[in-house]
Amino acid sequence: MKNNSILYVLLVFLIIVNGFFIYNYVNSDKLPKFVEPKSHQKFIEEALDFNEEQKQQMAALEASHRKELKKLGDDVKFLKDQLFSKISGETLTAKEIDSLTDLIGKKEAVSNKKILQYFKNIEALCNTEEQREIFKTIIKDAIGKPERRGMPPPGHHPPPPNRAPAHH
Repeated sequence: MKNNSILYVLLVFLIIVNGFFIYNYVNSDKLPKFVEPKSHQKFIEEALDFNEEQKQQMAALEASHRKELKKLGDDVKFLKDQLFSKISGETLTAKEIDSLTDLIGKKEAVSNKKILQYFKNIEALCNTEEQREIFKTIIKDAIGKPERRGMPPPGHHPPPPNRAPAHH
């Protein structure tokens, strides 16, 4: 009975302490405020100090770009769904695999070209040499060095993985 009394007292103490901490946490003015991250569009507009006309052109460019990339992304998803839906159950021929992966590759290539054109269009919005230089710096920083992205430098080929000798 004595052992149970100690447990009950400890349980009541823990409930009171937890209640105290929850009350203080909920009523605290020091709670972190949610800060909405800037879109890349807003970031570019602020970094390049775009005027109102440039901001309007950027908004139109952004809307068009998003629409195009969404369509391409949906197409790629559809093709990948077709490819991977045939993994089990059906026979998948090498010709079908090649056909679907070629189509996926072509859509990805178009997407990359659209992204490149999007950045060229943003650069064309720059009215001053200073804006163009800042934009070039932003692009260089975004691309970064291959090592910073976890990629080997150009022309560097990693050694083949060590393989255990085959046992016959």
